[in-house]
Amino acid sequence: MPVVGAGLARPTLVIIDRTIMPLRSFGTSPATRRSPRALKAAVWAISGLLLSHLSAAAPSVRLILSNDPCLIIPCPTHPPPPATAASGISFGIYVLADSGIAPDPNYSGTVNFSSTDPLATLPASYTFVSTDQGRKGFTAILRTPGTQTITVADPVNNLVPGTLIMTVTGAAAVNTPALEDAGKILLGLTLALSGLWLMRMRR
Repeated sequence: MPVVGAGLARPTLVIIDRTIMPLRSFGTSPATRRSPRALKAAVWAISGLLLSHLSAAAPSVRLILSNDPCLIIPCPTHPPPPATAASGISFGIYVLADSGIAPDPNYSGTVNFSSTDPLATLPASYTFVSTDQGRKGFTAILRTPGTQTITVADPVNNLVPGTLIMTVTGAAAVNTPALEDAGKILLGLTLALSGLWLMRMRR
């Protein structure tokens, strides 16, 4: 412990992320304020506390998303995955829970998928199970031409999300489920208007 000279002021409370740490002031004399040992000790104390809080807040697992099947299965050869996807054609996407050293076999979070393509067909939310061993394959369809992204996230565990960037080629494909929903809505409106017209005719 460094020895601080005489003439010390009252201890100061430094609050960092709800942690209260007493820090002795360096006194009022110029010689004490310029003490390199005291200054170095104080800097190291504050830096250590900040680093410990940052380390505790940082997630230990991140999600990786790729269209490369070699992400989750061993491959004898490893050609680069395609950077393009044909509009309206399904392709595989693969999620890996990465611990920074190896896949996390104990990962059991729930992942959600989103895309910049409003016409995309994406996997439903999925909860990993023990047999997945931290890795899982899905399928997706992109329909809007141009550069599009697919993102996988685990908001509950606040993991670093994974993002896949693809260039969609070809003409814009039609999202059939969306058209079916629109058709059902139109049919419902038609039946409702027909019912109102019949009621007015009976009066």
